[in-house]
Amino acid sequence: MKKILVVAHPDDEILWFNPYDFDKIYICFCGRSDKQDFKRRRLSAVGELPYRDKIILLGFNEGDNFCFPYELNADEIWTHNSNGEYGHKHHIQINKMMHNLFGNKVRESNMDNTNCKEDWFLKAKEVYLKNGCWTWKK
Repeated sequence: MKKILVVAHPDDEILWFNPYDFDKIYICFCGRSDKQDFKRRRLSAVGELPYRDKIILLGFNEGDNFCFPYELNADEIWTHNSNGEYGHKHHIQINKMMHNLFGNKVRESNMDNTNCKEDWFLKAKEVYLKNGCWTWKK
């Protein structure tokens, strides 16, 4: 079974999911208009992740309106839940886009990445922290 993950931001793939469960991971947003160097820091971090070969960065800036540029050939396409996990507007934007494009193939986050091994989570967190782009308080 081919499983693809589509998330809004770098670090969402480890906060809400287990990246090792997916064949490919699409990350939509990298840049932020309020933090000019955030895109560079996020790109650097993603390049250091142990699962970096699975990642495709779309490179849009947060708040950009865009059309998802790929036809995804997968059995399941996972993304943020309809509430954006905690109401995050970019997560909701990606959720709606995936449902509109891929319909019944879409599965949503249940906000539980407990099947992600702790050492994988901590390694990814360490990479994002080192590059100054970890966005979660945990």
